[in-house]
Formats: sequence, C-alpha cells, structure tokens
Amino acid sequence: MDLLSAGRMLAPSTMAIELLDAQKRQIVGEIHDDVGGLLVQLGWAIDELRPAVSPDAREQFEKVTVLLASLEAVTRRIIAGSAAPTGARLVDEIRRMLTTILSDRGVVTTFETAGDLSTLSPTVSSTAFQTVREAVVNVGRHSRARSMVVRLSMADSWLRVEIEDDGIGLRDDHLDSVGLQLMRDRIAMVGGKLRLGNGPGGGCRVRADLPCAPA
Repeated sequence: MDLLSAGRMLAPSTMAIELLDAQKRQIVGEIHDDVGGLLVQLGWAIDELRPAVSPDAREQFEKVTVLLASLEAVTRRIIAGSAAPTGARLVDEIRRMLTTILSDRGVVTTFETAGDLSTLSPTVSSTAFQTVREAVVNVGRHSRARSMVVRLSMADSWLRVEIEDDGIGLRDDHLDSVGLQLMRDRIAMVGGKLRLGNGPGGGCRVRADLPCAPA
C-alpha cells in the first residue's frame, strides 16, 4: 500500500492545543481522585476478605488480586504520562516511554535524533510526544513487529517525526481508529502534516511534519 495522505495544512491553533491539554489535565485529575480512591478502597476490601477465602476459591481470589494490581499500574501510568515533556526533556522522555511500553513485547527499538530539539515550543513538543506514543502503543498492540525505529529530526524550521516497524503493516480498516483520528487532529491543529501507510518491507510507517517556533 502506498503512503496515504492523512492530514492537511491548517493554520496553527495554539489555543486549541492548550484547551485540549487543560481538558486532559482535568480528566487525569478526576482519574487520580475518583478512580484512584476507589482502587484503594477496593484493595482494602480484598485484604479484609482474604482470611475468609476457602481453599477451593484461593486460586480465583489470587487472580483477582493480580488483576487489581495490573489496574492500579495502568492507572499510575496514565497519570504519570499525562504531562507531555517539552524542550530538552523530550528526547529523554521518549527513550523512557519506549522502554516502558515495549519492555515486555520483545520489540527491538532504535531511537535517532538530528538537529537541536531543545528549542521546540511546548505545543510542538507535546504534539511530537503524543504522536510517538500513539504509534508505539499501536506497534505493541497490533503490529507483531520485531523491530522499530523512531526518528526526530529538525530541518528548515520543521520537526519531522518518523516511526517505522517491520510488522504486518497498517490495515485499511485501522485508518479510522480513534487513536489515529486523535493523532490527525492534534497534528492538524498545529498546522502539521501526517502521512500513514506501509513501507517497502511491509511494516507500518508514520511520518508527521510539524512547523516549529522557538520555545
């Protein structure tokens, strides 16, 4: 499949991005306060129930505790990852994110950078980070890839974000997924361009070009 155009040039809308970030912070706050509080109470209830669990039900009970621990870990990751890094922190945070998401997937990752990324504005940094994260999550979930390359490069006041893998490729019915639509919208809001498709080797290729301004 040839590369598919999945975005168009729009006037940058910093206000729109800031509004989305504010809404995201509100949601994350509610997750921390409401969901986090309920998880703590659920953990207490399970601990109180433990002595009364019969031997026959012990295995199922332990499965419940493992599922609760997994849910708590996911919630912590959502809260910790809600604030996208800016400027000089972008490279370090992407490296950390690659390890966190793909550590148990057996995917060999390569991360390459070119140019000075420390002067990126918060809006562009946030958009780049969210683009990489969505692409990496998709690699972990769907691609069956063995390797992946992430590249960030600056040239002529544009930041290019590229993610390529050697997996099964992007299916047409995935082009309208919620995650990819959010990626399109966020990139379009800063006046960027997004191209999605499959590379010569068959794996998925994501390329975003973002117009830059000093932070």
